[in-house]
Amino acid sequence: MTPLVLGEFDRTISHQLIALNVSTVMTWRLEFYVLDQVDALASLVGTATTFTDYDDAMYSVMVTAFGPVTGYPRAELGRCYVELEEIAPSGWSP
Repeated sequence: MTPLVLGEFDRTISHQLIALNVSTVMTWRLEFYVLDQVDALASLVGTATTFTDYDDAMYSVMVTAFGPVTGYPRAELGRCYVELEEIAPSGWSP
């Protein structure tokens, strides 16, 4: 789990630091051997789902990337990654 800071920080002429629309969401990069599931995993990009992390916390996430499959033969040794990004921080509402 890696925090991703959204928004930006700006300084005023008087050197005051101002946070503009700043929030933090979590991202995950899961690496594993894909075996014969390449097509199924690649089709998940852009899909919203729920994800339970090791801390047993549940997150609403979207699959944002599917990494290259390395290793041959792909069905036995193919290693890849999937990136998940939290859709909105816990407790957030518009």
